[in-house]
Amino acid sequence: MRNPAKSLKDYAEENGLDYLISEYSSDNPLAVNRIGHNSTLPVKWVCEFGHVTIEPPFKYVRRSHCPVCGKLRKGSFAQVYPNLLKYWSDENEVDPYSIPPTYSKPIIWKCKNDHKWERRISLQAKILTCPHCKSEEGKFFASYPEMREQWDAYRNGDIDPESIPAYSNEKFFWMCPNGHSYKAAPEKLMRRKTRCPVCSSFGFARPDLIEEWHPAKNGDKTPYDYSAKSKYVAWFTCPFCKEDYTARIANRILAEPGCPKCRNYR
Repeated sequence: MRNPAKSLKDYAEENGLDYLISEYSSDNPLAVNRIGHNSTLPVKWVCEFGHVTIEPPFKYVRRSHCPVCGKLRKGSFAQVYPNLLKYWSDENEVDPYSIPPTYSKPIIWKCKNDHKWERRISLQAKILTCPHCKSEEGKFFASYPEMREQWDAYRNGDIDPESIPAYSNEKFFWMCPNGHSYKAAPEKLMRRKTRCPVCSSFGFARPDLIEEWHPAKNGDKTPYDYSAKSKYVAWFTCPFCKEDYTARIANRILAEPGCPKCRNYR
């Protein structure tokens, strides 16, 4: 054993390392004031987080911290980052409870969707999530999986639907459950409660009024080109008096009959 110039107790107090005194186990044969700070005698150390280390004072003092807690002295990786344990892969050769949070070698991570990736602890602690799941979050079908059934694979050709961004302004072909084919951008579909424009149209809501739609005065527009809530003023032909009249589509949904002349005689 080296000649102890100072006891471990004196050295710790003089250098502001009082925690070394408390980490020096009372189970050791020599008291903290009887063993030198540079002794080579293996002794027991127990940090405040319960990690046990068998090392001579000269090595433990030189490092000045528990090897499991590391320089942060706040516990092991598992104790400092309990929220990351759910991503810890069994393929790692190290135990999350036996390495410091500053461990610098790449770690294997695995999410609940079986995605695997390698990343250092310091970076994973900043990002916190699976990089694969994160990239999928911005995809349209990841947010609206029910729309997969409406994807028109035939008319969209070789386009990969899973690669479409949620806020894309590009228009694609869709086929609603009622068999209507329509073209719309994902960014627009996310705003609609009824996504198919035909299903939300005036013609679909009131098929009984289609015959009253004026075939010429509305141009090339049909009852299926306007929403049932549209404020557009359209031309209609009364089935009773045969006269033409105008009405807001939203109002025509409710008014019976729509013709103001016939309505006044009711």
